[in-house]
Amino acid sequence: EENDVKQRMQLADLAFRKMFGLFAGIGASLVLKVRVWNSLVRPVLLYGCGTWGLTAVLTEKLCALHRQHLRVMAGYRWPKHISNEAIYRLTKTRPLSHDLQRARLNLLGHCLRLPMDTPAQKALDLTVHKIPKTRQGRPRTCLLSTLRSDLEKAGMNLRTASGLEQLCIQAADRDKWEETIEHLYSA
Repeated sequence: EENDVKQRMQLADLAFRKMFGLFAGIGASLVLKVRVWNSLVRPVLLYGCGTWGLTAVLTEKLCALHRQHLRVMAGYRWPKHISNEAIYRLTKTRPLSHDLQRARLNLLGHCLRLPMDTPAQKALDLTVHKIPKTRQGRPRTCLLSTLRSDLEKAGMNLRTASGLEQLCIQAADRDKWEETIEHLYSA
């Protein structure tokens, strides 16, 4: 998974460099540069991100690459300095971590709306009914643990059967699920 993220970052940086003349030049407005970045670089960077169970370090690396690109587009290169919050305000963008979280929750909503006999539903059901083996050391970060932490921010639970049942009911109503995602996205 880490290799996939690093490969996505390299490919996105390559796509960015191919258009470096536009992004670093003064001929185009910042709004246009951000729109082009969102159209050409962002899809390369975030392809398949709904399936990534990211650690905080990997999430920060993705966000750092995003901010680096934003700084180049806004004309802030060393020795000029601009804070992270200021670059997001200037470019009217949000941290990439919001998009990653949104993609994970969209995928979870799709899985929750599937019939109960599908492999995705069976896997979700198994995760709340099995007794986890205790292992020595820190638990590994996976998609499920990342989803659990995302949902706990909204006060929802993916650790128990009743929590999974509540999520299935909520996801069955697409509008309600979208509201949930929007609540987390705006937080």
